[in-house]
Amino acid sequence: MNITITARVFPTEDKDKIIEHISSIFPEATFEENDDLIIGKTNDVRQFRKLVEQQRIRNTIESILMQNYVGGKTRILLNKQCKGIVNVYEENELGPIEVIIEGTEDEIKKMVWGNGD
Repeated sequence: MNITITARVFPTEDKDKIIEHISSIFPEATFEENDDLIIGKTNDVRQFRKLVEQQRIRNTIESILMQNYVGGKTRILLNKQCKGIVNVYEENELGPIEVIIEGTEDEIKKMVWGNGD
C-alpha cells in the first residue's frame, strides 16, 4: 500500500510545524518540499491505525475511505491544526492535509481495523 500526503503551505504557516504534524500521524514518511507544497510518502500505517483506534473513530474513517474509493485508491482530508490526532478536515482558510492511499478495498479496511497484528 502506498500513501502520499500533500499539504499546501500558506505564507502565514510554518512548514516545519506542518511536517511535524504529518509525522505525528505517519512517522515513517519521507518528505519533499516544492515551493509552497509539502509532499510526504510512506507505506507504514501503524501510527495512523493506532490513533484511529484510540480516538474510537474507526467506523467514521472507514466510511470516508470507502466512499472515496475509486480506481484502486482513496483519499481523506485531515485538519492541519490538530497535531497528534486524526481530525477530519472541515472547510477553513488554511486548507487540508490530503492523504491519498493506493491499495485494494481489503488493504484499506485493514489499514483502519488491523489484521491481528
